[in-house]
Amino acid sequence: MNVPTFLAGRLRGVWIFTILLILFLLLQFAFLFIPSSPPDHQYLIPQQEPTSLDINQLDSTEWVAFRGIGPVLARRILTFKASRGGFLRPLDLAKVYGLDSSLSLRLQSKLCYSPSDSLPPLTFHSKKTVYIARKKRIKVPLNTANASELKKVRGIGDVLSKRIVKYRELIGFYYRKEQLMAVYGLSKENYVRMTPELSIKLPPEREKKSLNLTTINQLARYSTISRSLAKKIVRFRSEIGKFEFWNQLFSVEGFAQNNLEEIKVYYKIGKP
Repeated sequence: MNVPTFLAGRLRGVWIFTILLILFLLLQFAFLFIPSSPPDHQYLIPQQEPTSLDINQLDSTEWVAFRGIGPVLARRILTFKASRGGFLRPLDLAKVYGLDSSLSLRLQSKLCYSPSDSLPPLTFHSKKTVYIARKKRIKVPLNTANASELKKVRGIGDVLSKRIVKYRELIGFYYRKEQLMAVYGLSKENYVRMTPELSIKLPPEREKKSLNLTTINQLARYSTISRSLAKKIVRFRSEIGKFEFWNQLFSVEGFAQNNLEEIKVYYKIGKP
């Protein structure tokens, strides 16, 4: 064997391997500076969200079309709608479990609401029974209905119906539904549920009391007049002698425009 020739061949092989290794490392290093292509979803056209859809007419597929609404949340929304007999307003979306406030506000701007009387009955199916979630709502006159008639309204039972009638007799009549919040034991949630089934018609003839003769107890009966404000009004009346103009009431500390609106419904002064 020719030793020099053998060594030269081995050395040439080492050099070739070294060169190939260096080229491989250079290629790997070069790939670090080549920008990777963006994921496929970056080339997708953003999904256009639906707008101006009736909140009470959407099905599961239409709810999922909104960003942030998955199949589970869509089922919760439909279950909530069925349990309440339909949404009374888009704001009710905030009551659905798992729906955060920011998503609720975004959805509310894209939804509309149809009057309850025009909605078809909502139904959902169990294994054997079909439950009717909502019947056609009625309108009960708040100023003339007795306790038995008021109990036809969802959320009004024996006790609450009597309290509503008692407060009406105390103040004379209701002139707006918000006055119901002054009825003891009436929650805000229950108020929102029942008001679509109530109507208000003012009595054709209603005698107004004199603001210059009223007492603290009589003033404090009204929903916007607290007892402390009633005391201030009566005290101020004693200081000036009597009220002659409505604007004089604004000299009473804490008296606001909403207080004046309610007082003018039930009271009169010398020069209105």
